[in-house]
Amino acid sequence: MTLRKRECRYGRMATPLLHISLIALILLVADRNYGQQRNPPSGPQSQADRRQGIQGGRAQDARGGRGQNPRGGMGPGNRTGMQNTIDAVESMRSAPRQDSREPIQEGNPLFVNPQNPVVTTQVARPGVTMPNRTVTTQPARPVEPALMRMRLEERSVTAEIRATPLQQILEELAARSGVVFEIDTRENPPKSVVFYSVSLEEAIQRLTEDYNSIAFFDSGAAEQDRVSFVRIISRTPRQTQSSLRYIGTGAITKRGIDVIDSPEQALTVLTESPDLSARERAVEALATFKSPEVLPALKVALTDSAAEVRVAATEALASLGMHEALPQILPLLKDRHPGVRQSAVIAVSLLGDLASVKNLRPLLRDPDASVVAAADLAIRKLSLARLP
Repeated sequence: MTLRKRECRYGRMATPLLHISLIALILLVADRNYGQQRNPPSGPQSQADRRQGIQGGRAQDARGGRGQNPRGGMGPGNRTGMQNTIDAVESMRSAPRQDSREPIQEGNPLFVNPQNPVVTTQVARPGVTMPNRTVTTQPARPVEPALMRMRLEERSVTAEIRATPLQQILEELAARSGVVFEIDTRENPPKSVVFYSVSLEEAIQRLTEDYNSIAFFDSGAAEQDRVSFVRIISRTPRQTQSSLRYIGTGAITKRGIDVIDSPEQALTVLTESPDLSARERAVEALATFKSPEVLPALKVALTDSAAEVRVAATEALASLGMHEALPQILPLLKDRHPGVRQSAVIAVSLLGDLASVKNLRPLLRDPDASVVAAADLAIRKLSLARLP
């Protein structure tokens, strides 16, 4: 009876011990899985050590439970196995975690520069589609077109300048006046200014009003002082030194009028300017004036050496309805250039009468088809004008 009671007592004590061993084993497995998920082991030596500790604990449990105390009591072997299991769990918790992942190199979107720890790259999660984002920008302002017209007569300057770089303006003024300018190569802001018949000194002063300027004068042939050299200095000192640019050669290299304000100026361009485009602009300006001087100037343009100027003058006389210019237009029906002949036929149809038909009939056999068509149309028009 005594032996059976002891066996029952030891049997009752063995059941909680088994429960404790199972709980410890479950905690061990859970901790190992959790450690592998958070920080998977990379070193084979550490993994082997942990496996050896776990297996050692299980072997001690088996030896303690089956060898020395077959009844499953609290023998020394059972205590040793549980202690090894607990030691293995504690060693896994206290062991430093080793990360086998390679460090993020520069160039990777996740790389963070230690000197600039702000990450500006957005990285999408795997399997997640990032939404499309539309970047809206402000519409660009329209760029003001550049314009530079300049005329220099004796000692007066007339100019209309809009959004033109300063050095480009100085180049134009130097070519027309013979003044040499010294300026920093970095100083080239856009300028917009309009002045009419101002002195050369005032024009230079208004163009360089944002700078300090020093003008040098010399005496001309008429013993009159004129500006020969201008030094332009920035009012804002710069930290770095730059080079200087000299604009102009000291001689007048460009003549002509870009802005024509009167028939007299247009006539001057037509008689003196070698520039074909300048003479064409002079004819276009004459067509906008209402003055008795327009007719003499356009008659001069009818004898210009360039066919383009003769065509422009013929069309201008026809558009202005100047019938008194018909005697000067009729000789152009025999001009060597077909474009001039065609323009003359059209002008005769607008300014002439039935008597002009006889001057148009020879052009029905003109070698140029456009001239023939224009002559035929002009004759029909003048003939129909006779009918009541």
